[in-house]
Amino acid sequence: MDRISTLPDEIIACVLSCLTTKEAVATSILSRRWRHLYWLTDKVELHGPKVEKGSCDSLVDPINRVIVFRGGAPIKKFILDASDAKLASIASHVDVWIRAAMFCGLQELEFFSGWPGALALPLSLWKHEQLIKLTLSLSDRGRKPQEIKYVESAHLPRLRSLKFKAMALTAEFINQIFTSSPFLEDVTLDNCYWTGGVRHLCSKSLRRLCLFNNEDKHEVNTIIDAPSLIYFNYSGELRVDHTIENLNSLSKADIFIDYIGNSQALGKFLAGIDMAKDLSLFGFHLECLRNEGVHDPFDELPIFRNLRKLELGYMLQFDWGDILYLLYSRPLLEILVFEEV
Repeated sequence: MDRISTLPDEIIACVLSCLTTKEAVATSILSRRWRHLYWLTDKVELHGPKVEKGSCDSLVDPINRVIVFRGGAPIKKFILDASDAKLASIASHVDVWIRAAMFCGLQELEFFSGWPGALALPLSLWKHEQLIKLTLSLSDRGRKPQEIKYVESAHLPRLRSLKFKAMALTAEFINQIFTSSPFLEDVTLDNCYWTGGVRHLCSKSLRRLCLFNNEDKHEVNTIIDAPSLIYFNYSGELRVDHTIENLNSLSKADIFIDYIGNSQALGKFLAGIDMAKDLSLFGFHLECLRNEGVHDPFDELPIFRNLRKLELGYMLQFDWGDILYLLYSRPLLEILVFEEV
């Protein structure tokens, strides 16, 4: 141990960065010199205790020790997985922890909560200019997604990755994030509850967009304009017309629509992704088109001039004429997959 202790702090910091935060903190008992060396690591990753263990002191105390009392030593990444902890038992501490991490130069924040409850995030988080990655995965066990307090105008100029799960959001707020984040590349909105206005998911830098099971009870329209988008994943209902434009770089699209308001909404949606090279279509949308009186559901599909692979699932039985028409009207198609019902 003496030989390791004689190494420069920078070398020891590299060694500690290979350990979990819990293991790094445990090294503080080795000697007096090691007491605070774990502060040299710029990544803090902690996991909450199982619910059945009751008290969350085993989570609160280590975080206070690693973040709040670290004296301003840099923190680039803060990951807090409280999926197995009751949010109510740590909610009052989350605000303090995030503020302390931001004071230390926080660049990446990932917070996971598996239980419903009120959550207070510092309003200054939405104007933290050093933030590069933000993941807020809240509980979806309750009837309603959790509401978060927002500022009137978000400003995240360095943000590249944004992932929200089970949050109550306004269209205006997400529009502010897109507008103030010129380098945004990766966005996931999962099981969120939307209210008000039109969502403008417009970004010249966006390369990956995933929209999963978002509840549009107020029929919130969406405008997607992303000329650099490479991957698009949409899963859920299609109640209203969505405007999708300028997806000129689109390579892969995975689409699952389990409900559509009308065939025109579907046709407009598909026309927006007609530059895709690899397309997967799932759900009951084409079957619904046939039920609405469309003789040939393939007539509703755009030409997809760049399409090389098409996968279709949950479909009606097709005869050879349907297949020949599909192959003829998609000139570059190389792979066609029909999923068994």
